[in-house]
Amino acid sequence: MRKGFFAAVGAVVLGGTAVFAQTPSAPAPEKGATPPPPLALPSETPPGAVVSSQLCVAPVAESDAWADGGRVMFSADYLLWRIRKGPTPGPLLTTGSIDDPIPGALGQPNTVSLFGGDGLNYHTFSGLRLSGTVGLTSDFAVDGNCFALEKRSVGASAASNAAGSPLITRPFINDFNGLQESYTVAFPGFAAGQAAVISHTQLQGFEVNLAANLMRCEKGCLEVLVGYRYLDLREDLNFYEALAGLVPDGLTFQGAFIDPTSSLAGFDTFRTRNHFNGGQIGARWQQAFGKLDVNVTGKLALGSTSQQVAIDGRSALITPGAAPTVVPGGILALPTNSGSFSHDAFSIVPEIGLNLGWRFTDNLSAHVGYTFLYWTHVVRPGAQIDPRLNPLLVPTDQAFGLPGPDSSHPVFGLHDSGFWAQGVNFGVTLRF
Repeated sequence: MRKGFFAAVGAVVLGGTAVFAQTPSAPAPEKGATPPPPLALPSETPPGAVVSSQLCVAPVAESDAWADGGRVMFSADYLLWRIRKGPTPGPLLTTGSIDDPIPGALGQPNTVSLFGGDGLNYHTFSGLRLSGTVGLTSDFAVDGNCFALEKRSVGASAASNAAGSPLITRPFINDFNGLQESYTVAFPGFAAGQAAVISHTQLQGFEVNLAANLMRCEKGCLEVLVGYRYLDLREDLNFYEALAGLVPDGLTFQGAFIDPTSSLAGFDTFRTRNHFNGGQIGARWQQAFGKLDVNVTGKLALGSTSQQVAIDGRSALITPGAAPTVVPGGILALPTNSGSFSHDAFSIVPEIGLNLGWRFTDNLSAHVGYTFLYWTHVVRPGAQIDPRLNPLLVPTDQAFGLPGPDSSHPVFGLHDSGFWAQGVNFGVTLRF
């Protein structure tokens, strides 16, 4: 109704101007005659009339980018983001003193974490985001973007010398007595070895939206967004170890002592993948202050996250001149928790973004911005680790295969948590 009112006022003003322009000029008053009184002006401004120039009430000029319904924009952004640390059940690789009651176990006086004690910090990611907008009419447009962060890894490795120094261990909780214990990778005078822990992560996604003009100003507009969003997060956490005994009858494989010329190797791997598919609503405010452009966007996606977890472990006996003997089960990945698992969970994905741009020309601008994205119910590899172990199931434990109390640990239980990604972006925009 307000737009119609202003159009009517404009028509009246234009019509009055035309009539005034066509009216013959009044004859000059005779000398000595009293001039006519000036036209009286209303004492009050009619409701809704435009008194002064304001950004959000002036009509849009025909040269406005939306007016012809043919706006096309393309943006490319370099991303510098961080993500939430990957969870772990505690330190994953340790060292300590052979004089401690349980060398390398958590809680011992000289035990030191080599990796995993403070979660998995992937630090800063580089990435790329491509965005585009195509105007359909003066009030509607289709826009979308896709982004990908680089695949990053974080990890640690440790190796002993030929004499087995320093001590390298992998901590765990003995499910039979509840005590913190450790498995030896290297032990001075007993075994020499090396171990590595490494994790990878990669995030990417895209979205497509219909943008509808809700309110247009001379220098900006407010748009409503309705569309579809997709996210994909892939991560893994891997353990590798290899060790050789330095004394006879020092190491065992499947309950039997091995010759010192033989060696042991093993791995545990935890992989996760999350797919989000959902509908999205949002709003975007754009305003120009001279050559400075301000863009604020808020979006909320609701949908389903497909959670996938794969756990596997292997142990191997390597004997010179013979093929390796490989059996199921490592240390953290044993038959009781290995396999592939999947689950669908309802998720919410809110996102906020702010961009400040500078127009060099009508067609070219540069901008800098910030984005924060949150994602609920995400599975991550470190959260799927059960640190409680049944030693009777570990192929390299001396007690492997012996009779003992029943124990199902480690067990698999799908654990999810909130995930966030945030950071700055630097980009350019082309308008056609």
